[in-house]
Amino acid sequence: MNAIPIERELKVLEVDYKNLKSKLKNLGAKEIFKGWIHDIYFDYPERVLYDAGIRIRVRNKNNEKIIFSFKDKWPEPEGIKRLLSKRSFIKKIVDIVSLREIIKARTIANIKKRLQKMKKEVLWNSYSSEELKIKEAKEIEFVVPGFEEISYILNVFGLQPIAEKKKHRVSYEILTDQGKVVFDFDKYDGIPWLIEIEGPSAEVIYQRVKKLGLQNNPIKTFGSRGLFAYYGKPYMELI
Repeated sequence: MNAIPIERELKVLEVDYKNLKSKLKNLGAKEIFKGWIHDIYFDYPERVLYDAGIRIRVRNKNNEKIIFSFKDKWPEPEGIKRLLSKRSFIKKIVDIVSLREIIKARTIANIKKRLQKMKKEVLWNSYSSEELKIKEAKEIEFVVPGFEEISYILNVFGLQPIAEKKKHRVSYEILTDQGKVVFDFDKYDGIPWLIEIEGPSAEVIYQRVKKLGLQNNPIKTFGSRGLFAYYGKPYMELI
């Protein structure tokens, strides 16, 4: 059985789209997509999958293809092991909950509840190292025949559309000795241009951040929901 691919990426906010596009072309990047993206997320009404760090998304890519995506943002047992390896984290919570209880915790929601007394938020998916923080998730994607067909299958299992978002995206790609690096320029209504950089490792991603001169821009590892909250924009909840 083949290993499940790991998505590694970060967001750089408030970028100069035209300037960066020119820099990427000078670096040999090739444009691989330009158009609109419409995402719809599926979950149970109680947000069970969201609390477990799982995202099920159906993406309409410029009315050209429909892509089903499954993301596990808190993979077990890897996620718990990585969390437990953070000594500073353990030191902060040792008086609140035993290590045995932490190991038993199976969702981010469970861990957050245990940390509410400290008013601290667990930032999952950002434990590559203290200096190089990226978002990591196991990701499975494939093209499906159509939105209605995949929606019907998900509905059979009790999953419903819970949220959606739309954005304009322009994507570039560079092939390096370490692997492929993808640069996605995204524009949401009312939010400045941002760029998502996806690569084979945190080191490769941050090399590109530096090469593009983006070290002083806001660098974030949150998803779209966190992005909307960052700019005080309402997220499009469907239920």
